[in-house]
Amino acid sequence: RREETYLPLSPIPEKEEESVEELKEIIRQKDAVIERKDQEIERHLTFRDYLKTHPVEANQYAVLKQTLAQQYPTNIEEYIKGKHDLIQEIDQRAKAWKEACRGTI
Repeated sequence: RREETYLPLSPIPEKEEESVEELKEIIRQKDAVIERKDQEIERHLTFRDYLKTHPVEANQYAVLKQTLAQQYPTNIEEYIKGKHDLIQEIDQRAKAWKEACRGTI
């Protein structure tokens, strides 16, 4: 029969409670990061799905990207900056569209 051995979180027993609290804080921080990433993934999926069902706006976005790629072939910062306003507009419409579609799919 195997005996279970207790391994302290800290080599100094007085510090063990502090180590537990530090671990809890790390877990809380990681949970917050995961939640933010989940929200960002959800935003991207909503954006994608919205463009799939709104071809005029999808084309507008595609044309802007092509134009910016030609304007800034070696400057990714300007390319991203150039897309920003349209992405924000589409994001807002996509969010409203998703809310309006809830329960209908």
